Amino acid sequence: SRVEAEAFLAAAKTKRRDEGMSALSLGRADEEELRECREKVQAVGGTLRQAVAFFLEHHKPTAQTMPLPELLAAFLAAKERQGSRPLYVKMLRSTLGAFVSRHAGKPLNEIRPEVVKRYLEDNEWSGKTRKNVLGDIRAFWGWLVQEGQLAKNLLSQVRLDAVPRERAEIGAFGATECAALLRAGMQPEHRRLLGFLVLGLFAGVRPAEINRSGL
Repeated sequence: SRVEAEAFLAAAKTKRRDEGMSALSLGRADEEELRECREKVQAVGGTLRQAVAFFLEHHKPTAQTMPLPELLAAFLAAKERQGSRPLYVKMLRSTLGAFVSRHAGKPLNEIRPEVVKRYLEDNEWSGKTRKNVLGDIRAFWGWLVQEGQLAKNLLSQVRLDAVPRERAEIGAFGATECAALLRAGMQPEHRRLLGFLVLGLFAGVRPAEINRSGL
């Protein structure tokens, strides 16, 4: 009947209201924390919803099981097992080694796009070099995702600003400059480049040809 239907609807509304109030009921400590957080967020023009969304985006859990240098060593070993050219692996070891040494103490989820962009901009590299280094870092991060060390490769979001191209004149190294390059190449951390320097400086082999040789 109509009376029964109206009574049912009234009971349903009362139940929904009571359940809603119960869900919103907080203890004194929770109320104080909620009020304090709301005031702090509102003071900078934000909302609690925005604060929660920011936290969830920037504090994703990481399954990182090894320090960053060890992960890099595992990545390079994987590249060698896949049959990557020795020169390519050497270049990865050089570019990624420098990046990892700068951020070795950081957890993976703290190395965000803005960190990588700042690293690339701090080095006075050409636009092409920055693009190549970014590609190497992205490849490393993609492998970390595949291995379950990261939930997502956020470095795909990195966008580099254009670097003005400079028209440089072709020049030649003097004896002093050649000696400085060779001394640097004799250092343990750069010795893998010594063959490249010797062929380029004394055999007249162009860099592109050395690269193709797989040295």
